[in-house]
Amino acid sequence: MFHSSSPKTFEYSVRESRRVRGVKIAVKPYQGIEVIVPPRFPRRQIGGILQQHAGWLNRQLEKHADSFTQAELPDQLHFPLCDAHFPVAYIADRKPGFRLVDSTLQIRHST
Repeated sequence: MFHSSSPKTFEYSVRESRRVRGVKIAVKPYQGIEVIVPPRFPRRQIGGILQQHAGWLNRQLEKHADSFTQAELPDQLHFPLCDAHFPVAYIADRKPGFRLVDSTLQIRHST
């Protein structure tokens, strides 16, 4: 009996590097799958390459599953040294950093 299963699609990021000659696949904790390709590599080939390595990718993703869960960010921070509490606002920005604005700690993070 023939079983047809559709190929699994993977979410991944792509990075170009002049240092690689072929395709390099990395599964990074807290980041996921990163595909490193040489400049001008045809992006349409990446999906097929990931399918060829689906077994390995699934094992790596399972191994690092705990690191891919979204962290719960606090809505308030306590600084015991000065016994101060500050509400926290998380703001997506190109320039990460933090500052205190009107008694609220603004934490700027890259997306």
